[in-house]
Amino acid sequence: MFNDIFDRLERQSVADMESRKTSLGNEIQADVDRIYDVTNKLQTLLDAFKDGGDTNEVLSYIGFTKCGKVISNAQLVLQNIADKDDFKLSFEAYKEIIENLSSLERLGEIICVGVEKPLPGLDHVFEVKKHVLHNVGMADDNDNAASDTTASVDDDDDDDDDDHEEKEEKEEEEKGDDGNACDIAGICKFATGEFLLSDQKNSKLKLLNSTFDIISTIDFPDITDVCCIGQREAAVSVDDDNDRHEILLVRVNARKIEHKRTIKLQHICGYLAYHGDHIYITTGTALHVYDMASGHDRQLYVDETGGTTVFGCAVSPDGSRIYVTNADHHQLITLNKDGTKLSTFTHPEVNDPACVHVSPRGHVFVSCSDLGTVVQVSMKEDGTQAVTTLAGEDNDLTKPISLCFNSSSNTLVVGQLDDKNIVELKLK
Repeated sequence: MFNDIFDRLERQSVADMESRKTSLGNEIQADVDRIYDVTNKLQTLLDAFKDGGDTNEVLSYIGFTKCGKVISNAQLVLQNIADKDDFKLSFEAYKEIIENLSSLERLGEIICVGVEKPLPGLDHVFEVKKHVLHNVGMADDNDNAASDTTASVDDDDDDDDDDHEEKEEKEEEEKGDDGNACDIAGICKFATGEFLLSDQKNSKLKLLNSTFDIISTIDFPDITDVCCIGQREAAVSVDDDNDRHEILLVRVNARKIEHKRTIKLQHICGYLAYHGDHIYITTGTALHVYDMASGHDRQLYVDETGGTTVFGCAVSPDGSRIYVTNADHHQLITLNKDGTKLSTFTHPEVNDPACVHVSPRGHVFVSCSDLGTVVQVSMKEDGTQAVTTLAGEDNDLTKPISLCFNSSSNTLVVGQLDDKNIVELKLK
């Protein structure tokens, strides 16, 4: 990588030198052309004198006058050339380069990008074989996180001994409960393995490593949701229901969260999704799409029959379908990329749907806060949709509000309201 950078800089320096050399060469050639022009004119007049100067006084006078003008021009050209400074081309390096490089502790960082496991087809219905609790509460509001404790519970019935041991681990974890409740309204995962969590209750964006240890936080008042928009970049929605409607663009650098830019909008900024350089934003009653290239924001879909008719949103891997949860009417809405409604799905197990999330293969998951469940909505061969409840109270779910599918481990991470624990559902 560095060789490529140095080669590019070297090519640019050589190009600059060649450009300057060409410019000076053009100036010299222009002077030579002017000298040739004056010389040719003088030679033409001299030849005219030789041919007829002795017999025609009028022509001789005209020729003499023209010679005077041409000679004056020649003297002026020569004087201009003589007055020009001499040039010598040399290369001078920018001292800022050395100063900036000297101030760096390292030229970069080594990151580990997880390899996604092959996922089953869209007709596959997942099952939860185990769930693991991860404490993401903090002892205080400083950047130093409290130590993370983990408890796992095997949801299969074929291993009673392991089940007993893991329940004991869970009981030990519950004894050490620090009581730091969170509202994990949003979760996203980078390709490098880290997770970003938006803790609405504590106004914090939390960075977790691949084992769910908190390694960095940043305070964002009025935070709502977070979604990945690049390998180490994310968009964060903040909104105070009054005048502050913003999308914050952040980047993870050297295990720290950096706020890079703010996008101010004229509507409520609720839950987010990202696809193809577009950020999809829910307002409660409408879905907007923000084009990051042009900065253009437009309304894609609206439903004003309630207050939370457009709550959560997600986009299919190919961008052809957009999923929206209608919490007021207990519906999962499917739109095309232009915002046209394709279908409305209702089911008793889809009650008060909050978050909708799509796996990299296209599996659709929905969290239902009232029922305390996470369901999978799948498409049957005949075109109808079916619902399977994946997890609920037995998996320590109370008020699930956010979802994130981890394809490198085939797990579904669930964030909850008023709970310091996120739940990792290990699927099969």
